Amino acid sequence: MSISTLLRRRRKQAEQFFDREPASRVARGAAFLDEKAPGWEKRINTQILDVADPAVCVVGQIYGGWERGLRKMELNESPYVFTFNHGFQDPSDTAEWIKLINKRDLARST
Repeated sequence: MSISTLLRRRRKQAEQFFDREPASRVARGAAFLDEKAPGWEKRINTQILDVADPAVCVVGQIYGGWERGLRKMELNESPYVFTFNHGFQDPSDTAEWIKLINKRDLARST
């Protein structure tokens, strides 16, 4: 079996662990935070929110830094897989987080 065939198989196997939809990743992340850090959305400044920046990402804003947040969340699985599948890592998730937070703010104010 060639190396390229092996790599394609490994990539296909790995893809089953990753959620490709930002909305579902962010919903999963929000549900996790609702349990671990109730009221978390009130602590997020959406004007500076950037999932790609560990200082101002969702985890960074809640816990005072990306690495500190990972420790406090006490993950039971690979941090890489968890953070990706919960909308804490992919830059394309920033817009989804802002939509979700704005929706919650609107619901709270009505």
